[in-house]
Amino acid sequence: MLLERKIKSVFQCFCLVVLLFWWQLALPDSSHDRINMLTWWGYFDNPAVVKSIEKQCSVKVSFDDYYSNQEFLRRLNSSVSSYDIAIFSSTIYNLVKDKVSLKSSPLHLVTKNYLPAIRKYYVNGGYAPNVVFFNHSVSGFLWNPKVVNLTEKDSIAEIFKKASGKKVNVIDDPVEVWNILNLGLNDGSFVWDDSGAKNIYPLTLKRFRELTNKNEVFVENDFRNILLDKDFALSFSWSGDAILAMFFSEGRGFRFLVHPKLSYITSDLLAARSNDSKVLCVANFLSSKQFLSKINRSLNYLSPYGLDDGNQNKYYREVYEKVLSNMDKFSWVKPIKNEDFKALLSAWYNIKFELIK
Repeated sequence: MLLERKIKSVFQCFCLVVLLFWWQLALPDSSHDRINMLTWWGYFDNPAVVKSIEKQCSVKVSFDDYYSNQEFLRRLNSSVSSYDIAIFSSTIYNLVKDKVSLKSSPLHLVTKNYLPAIRKYYVNGGYAPNVVFFNHSVSGFLWNPKVVNLTEKDSIAEIFKKASGKKVNVIDDPVEVWNILNLGLNDGSFVWDDSGAKNIYPLTLKRFRELTNKNEVFVENDFRNILLDKDFALSFSWSGDAILAMFFSEGRGFRFLVHPKLSYITSDLLAARSNDSKVLCVANFLSSKQFLSKINRSLNYLSPYGLDDGNQNKYYREVYEKVLSNMDKFSWVKPIKNEDFKALLSAWYNIKFELIK
């Protein structure tokens, strides 16, 4: 009996050691010889990009990527998370600022070199000194001229009506859909103040159906397969994705409508979660003009430093030259409140469930 107890005790200790070992492996390594990042998918897919960071700062870099704001929040809020740098949407800054903000940091000094027309939005954003702009996107409409013809004078109702009977796609993000819904219903005057937005229309299935003219709607961020369909009409998209679609489908003649009333600007932020010299080295490099120019020659987003003269993609230049020349005419989406985000997320799940029934 005593022997059995000893064997059982030894076995339990062994199991505990094994569990602790695997738990440690699951944790991001918090040693600053290795920098751990949490980032949107796609930014660091190129191994050469990661190697350039490691070479610049003499560190090893690992990253976890995510595909939605809610996945980012889940990972960041996990009790086992230990990320040195986080890259995330400005729309959820209010939801995470207590976790990512430092009282002091030299990182904000990089913002002095931003394009002045963009820097003022950083200054007015009230971000913590360790949080800076990473990239910017313009939301608009990628359209197929063989199926529809969109103009800057079209209302949101007219845009989707023109696509009646054809295939349309929208960004899989409740905040983005909520934004375009309210811009459309408020005739482009979706007014923001320090507490959020005024004249708010809740996101509901009925309003979504009205918005999209009851078309067959796909909800995809990666919509490459839909582009191949001859009945593809339009996609409410981020500018980087739209530019890539136009570039790789040049023979199809796709266009991207930056609408004077319905398009708006969102930002990705970068937060350095400590003032360790290695973390700051990586954060400064990632937020530099040199690095952002390099990655945006393939991703085609707009850096806070403005147009990259080395990017000769004609679609990139066409879209962002127009945006920069009319910067003050576009809305810059402000961070959403936690209660609004939760309500939108719940509504969006219900809408997507109904769409696939």
